Amino acid sequence: MSKTAIVAVSKNGSLLASRLKQVYGDQTDLYVVSKFSEYASDCISYDLPLRPVVSRIFKTYDTIVMFLPVGAVVRLVSPHLKTKTVDPAVICVDEMGKFAVSLVSGHIGGADEATQKISDVLGSIPVITSASHVLDSISVDLLGKEWGWVLACDPDTITRSSAAIINGGSIGVYQNSGQTDWRGELESLDNAVSHYDSLVDLLDSSVDVRLVVSDMNIESETETTSQNGKDIVLYHPKSLVVGMGCRRGVSADKLNELLINSFEESGLSLHSISAFATAEIKRDEPGLMELCEAYGVPLYCYSVEELNSVFDKETDREDDFYLDRSEKAHSLLGVWGVSEPASLLTAKSSDLVMHKRKSECATVAVARIKWD
Repeated sequence: MSKTAIVAVSKNGSLLASRLKQVYGDQTDLYVVSKFSEYASDCISYDLPLRPVVSRIFKTYDTIVMFLPVGAVVRLVSPHLKTKTVDPAVICVDEMGKFAVSLVSGHIGGADEATQKISDVLGSIPVITSASHVLDSISVDLLGKEWGWVLACDPDTITRSSAAIINGGSIGVYQNSGQTDWRGELESLDNAVSHYDSLVDLLDSSVDVRLVVSDMNIESETETTSQNGKDIVLYHPKSLVVGMGCRRGVSADKLNELLINSFEESGLSLHSISAFATAEIKRDEPGLMELCEAYGVPLYCYSVEELNSVFDKETDREDDFYLDRSEKAHSLLGVWGVSEPASLLTAKSSDLVMHKRKSECATVAVARIKWD
C-alpha cells in the first residue's frame, strides 16, 4: 500500500498538515519540526536543518507533501531526482494552504491526483500543469491504472504517443478484453479516433498513435511494429481467471511451470491474471496459496455442488460450448472437474479461452471476464 510523508516547518503548516493526516489515515507519517510539534498530534518531530530529513524520506515514501514554497522544495528534492518512473510524487502547499502544487511525478507517481485530493481537504487551489490535464486530454500513462492494467511498453514510446495525442494526432484502438468505460474519454477529444476489429488492421494503419488493450501475449508483434516507426502503447487488463486443480502437496514451482507453459502455448499474457480459482477442498493447499501470493491475486474456492452446476448448464446450451468431464475426479470427489468450472464461476462468464491442460500433478484452465 502507498505510504505518504507530510512535512511541516511552521506553526500554521503544522496545523494544516495535521488536518491532512487525519484524512490520509494510518498509511501516513507526519513530520513536524520540534519547535511546533505541540500543534500536531501523532507526529514525528525533527530538528532543523530539513535537508537530511528530505534525503531520508525521499527513498522510503511513495508520496511526499511539503508545506513549503515551491522554490524551497525544488532545492531540497533536486539532488535526489532520477526518473519519473521511480521518483515519488512530490506536492508542495503554501503556508496558508491557498495553493497545492503538483511538482514531481504528476502522472505515473500520482502527484496530480494527490494534489486534487489535498485541495479538496484543505480548500486549496490545485495547480496542475501536466499537458493532458490542462488540455483535458487522455493520459496514456494512466489509462486503466484504476483497474490494475499493466502498461507494457517503453517510456520513450509513452512520451512520443502522449505528445502526438496532445498535438492532435490521430488515434487507433484495438481492444479484445478488459473494461471499456475509458472509450468514452475518446469521444470528447478533438483527435480523429478509429476503432479496429483486428490487431493486424490497426498495426497496418497510418494513424499516429496505436492503443492496444489485450490479454494476449503480443509483445513481439507490437515491438516489431514499433521498430518500424509506428508507436504502439500496449495495455494488459486484469481479465483472465485461472482455474486450477492439483494433487495434495504439489509445490508452487510445479504449478507455476504448468501455468507458464500453458499461457505460452495459448498466447495469453501472465500480466492479465486477475485471480485463481479451485475447489473448496483445496482452499488451504500450500502450493496454490503461494502461487496466488506470487502473482498478487486472490484465490476463489467452490463447493462440489457449485462446480457441478456448471456442467449442468453445459447440456442446456445449443452452441459448441463444452467442458472436459473427468470420470476419475467424479468417482473420487463427486465432481466432474475443477479447473474449467472454477474459472468460469469466478469470471461469471462462459468465455473459456483455454480449455483444461494437464501435467502429472495438476490441471489448469482459463476463463475471460466480460465487461459491457
